[in-house]
Amino acid sequence: MCLVKKLFLLIFLGQFLALSPAFSQSVYAPLNRDYYWKLDRYEIKSSANNPIYHSVQKPILRKDIADMVDTTRQMELELSARDDFNFDYLIADNHEWFEDEVEESKKPFLKSLYKKKADLFYYQDKDFEFHINPVFEFAGGNDWEENEALTINTRGVELRGSIDKKVGFYSYITDTQGRFPNYVRQFADSSNALVHEGFWKPFNEEGFDFFSPRGYITFGVTKHIGLQFGFDRNFIGNGYRSLILSDFGNAYTFLKFNTRVWKINYTNIFAQMTGFYSGRNERYPRKYMALHHFSMNLGKNVNIGLAETVFFGSGEPFVEPTFEISYLNPIIFYRALEHQLGSPDNVCIALDFKWNFLKHFSLYGQGFLDEFLLDEVRDQNGWWGNKYGFQLGGKYIDVAGIQNLDLQVETNIVRPFTYTHEDIYRNYAHYNQALANPYGANFREFITIIRYQPTDRLQIKFKGIFANKGLDRNMEDNNGGDIMKPYQTRNQEYGNAIGQGIGTDVGLIDLSFSYMLKHNLFIDLQQVFRQTDSESQLFDLSTNYTMLTLRFNKVKRNWNF
Repeated sequence: MCLVKKLFLLIFLGQFLALSPAFSQSVYAPLNRDYYWKLDRYEIKSSANNPIYHSVQKPILRKDIADMVDTTRQMELELSARDDFNFDYLIADNHEWFEDEVEESKKPFLKSLYKKKADLFYYQDKDFEFHINPVFEFAGGNDWEENEALTINTRGVELRGSIDKKVGFYSYITDTQGRFPNYVRQFADSSNALVHEGFWKPFNEEGFDFFSPRGYITFGVTKHIGLQFGFDRNFIGNGYRSLILSDFGNAYTFLKFNTRVWKINYTNIFAQMTGFYSGRNERYPRKYMALHHFSMNLGKNVNIGLAETVFFGSGEPFVEPTFEISYLNPIIFYRALEHQLGSPDNVCIALDFKWNFLKHFSLYGQGFLDEFLLDEVRDQNGWWGNKYGFQLGGKYIDVAGIQNLDLQVETNIVRPFTYTHEDIYRNYAHYNQALANPYGANFREFITIIRYQPTDRLQIKFKGIFANKGLDRNMEDNNGGDIMKPYQTRNQEYGNAIGQGIGTDVGLIDLSFSYMLKHNLFIDLQQVFRQTDSESQLFDLSTNYTMLTLRFNKVKRNWNF
């Protein structure tokens, strides 16, 4: 057994056997932008930081969501009828924490099914709680540019529960076959990666076949410290994108500690990732990430955060990488530890902030620093090693007094060679996909999202994404946009600028209508236009597709890049 497995096992057993008593714990609500937007609305309406959790850290515990709903209902906020409906939805979806408010159905199906409208089967006593739900997504559509049929066929199951209200468990697995839009297939052809997923196989003609597994346990170590161990994704940020850690790519195995005390939230993540995915039946090279993120509420409505990440692995042929135990230290800065080891790894730091104000607005942003030399920055000579990125965004809810009409705008800018390193063990990627923004590096991006909930069950969403990115002509070319390429192969030392290489403009318009037929049963109608225009016409591609989807207990699939 390798050292990291021993450490994980010792930590895991230590919490269960040595600590007594344990403290109340739940599982997390899955990462879902529409779901978490409901939570953002109430925080902005209060013009204050949520006292229960720090929204920069996602996913969020179901117990914390329930506590937030209770706290918000006690505030004198101006809520619409749709807001009240959304409250009822959140209560029903987390009904185990609202035992006195959510009654059982008077006419359950087959006497034991759907006693609660959120669960196919639910059982609870003083020691044990268990939920089981089917998961499916059936979609059909057409790519009008190529006159090709698009399909999605997903079936699966979701299990969750708790033991003694102290140990939470979650398991989710789906099996999918589908034929996706042309630019998603192009991404898979060029990177050997399927967006959001891991291992996949070809299916029929230009289709994909893959499993999507997730699962973890949670444990309340103390009143203020929680533990999570499993296979899933995390998101750090207040925006649509994240420059620190996003949910764009595949899940990974991790151990996470979350400490919340006073106005502070401190998170440590230790993860094992995949350096490169070949698609063949062979052992894929492993790499490791250690991350800590500190956030603090300042005053009533400002939150600031500091993050530090380190990526490391063997990097030597035929040498199995091991976890560097120095990075298990949860307090010391990783840069200082990395220097003590001889500076072999990739350490990055980031800042983030959020400001809620006037009960309608939220301003947020991130700054990401991979590497830089101050003298080179002052000279403004385009040195390749000045690697950093910025994000700035805003949210405006109930635009112009129109209830449940919400606007979000965001821009992301990342210099060439940011997130890159000497090899696949130290770059900012997992399973051939970026761990931050899907465009990698060497790009500018502007995003506009309009959400409107005209009735309780209907949501209309418009999304416009426009980006300019510098691409490489071939595999030997390296303009700093492909983070899988080692930076030693860069084209030039100086004169580097954002968008260099084959300048390519990407425009995407996504208009969708989602109607909730029953709890977590949605029918979606989606129209997407996407256009890629490059200077040499080498990467030009037009996409125009329509999809009709029926999904149950399934997060809406999107390919917004």
